[in-house]
Amino acid sequence: MNFTTQTRCPRVSTFGKIGTTFVELLVYLTVFVLFIGLVMGSFFWMRQSEGRMRHVDVLHKLRVCYSRISEKISYGTSILYPKKGVLGATQLVFRTQANELCLIFVNRQNQVVCLNVTKKIHQIPDEVEILGRDIPLLLVSRSSDSNVVLELKAIGPKKEFSLRDGIRLRNTLIFGKLP
Repeated sequence: MNFTTQTRCPRVSTFGKIGTTFVELLVYLTVFVLFIGLVMGSFFWMRQSEGRMRHVDVLHKLRVCYSRISEKISYGTSILYPKKGVLGATQLVFRTQANELCLIFVNRQNQVVCLNVTKKIHQIPDEVEILGRDIPLLLVSRSSDSNVVLELKAIGPKKEFSLRDGIRLRNTLIFGKLP
């Protein structure tokens, strides 16, 4: 037997003819279209989930920044700025429980920063604390002596996100009485 010569066996279809029939071609085409549809659908939903994850990340940044700010000022003793009735101030000046003067504002790198002015004057390290990143707008208004309303805004991939909530100071003395 000679192994060097091989003859090709032609493809024989169901009815004994060479090649593929129209029905076989439709079956192959249907399987191919189903496979491509499955792959394209998975890429579509992957893009949708990435967009939702970015949306959740921006909202998470806002919530974390808000909780850090409220943690800072809720035990403060007094709010120095903004005064009652001022709407839309972009910074917050308050005294902490240790009677230190602190300033919360947004810097040029879109970071919400808490600057401890007392530590800065006395040249004590750790006078600046970053409370949030990628938050270009902080609006502060005051409804009463012990209530502050904060509005944080962040820009996501397609929309602007906003978080607005109020904080009540716990240690504020008003005319010698606790609120």
